[in-house]
Amino acid sequence: MRIRCGYTIALSSFSSTPMTLLLKVRPEKQPDLRSREFIISDPPVAFRQFRDPFGNVATRILVPAWRIAMSADFVIEDRGWPDDHASSARQIPVQDPPDEALLFLLGSRYCDTDKLSQTAWNLFGGTPEGWSRVQAAVNHAH
Repeated sequence: MRIRCGYTIALSSFSSTPMTLLLKVRPEKQPDLRSREFIISDPPVAFRQFRDPFGNVATRILVPAWRIAMSADFVIEDRGWPDDHASSARQIPVQDPPDEALLFLLGSRYCDTDKLSQTAWNLFGGTPEGWSRVQAAVNHAH
């Protein structure tokens, strides 16, 4: 199925601000694009792309002082099915995740974990461990 995708994002700041955007289609899905995918900005700014450590196509820009709007409009081919999920996934003890997973358990500067941890426990602590808890968090976010 062909899916038309797009967005318009407007930001404002008091001074010029460097920013890294994650707005591009994942590299493994780019062959499925049926139209060009490019970001348009108003006012126009220079875009510089790179691959982040997770394989995402990231875009660096310098947001000018005051306001910028960015938009894209493209078509992609997709089967239209929900993403695969592991409904039998189990929750492992907090001390036992594989070393390579530890990076994903660190706090984020975009999320004040000290303030939101209790909220997360209030919202999801009563759900069954494992996939049910993950799905509850996903449902809440969406």
